Amino acid sequence: EYSYLIRYRLNADKTLKCHTDDSDITINVCLNDGFKGSELYFYPNYNKADTPPPYAEHKSDDTDTDVSTMQKIYHQHKKGYAVFHAGGIYHGVDSLQSG
Repeated sequence: EYSYLIRYRLNADKTLKCHTDDSDITINVCLNDGFKGSELYFYPNYNKADTPPPYAEHKSDDTDTDVSTMQKIYHQHKKGYAVFHAGGIYHGVDSLQSG
């Protein structure tokens, strides 16, 4: 049993690259408001062993990547709410812009 906590701040952690967790279940909780950025995103259909590239880098001529499976889904944070998801789903956090 373990937990992992990140506090996003402009002078410290501002983002979290795309990854999977070594857990069955992951819980993401929004503890405050008054910020811009730090959107939680998921690649729910990504099945490769390596981390997917940023969505903007997908190329239609890339024969090794099926772009249709690269759907990127964003979650809009709301203070006091949590998101539960399988730890094996690729996810990350975009850069904090302010707050």
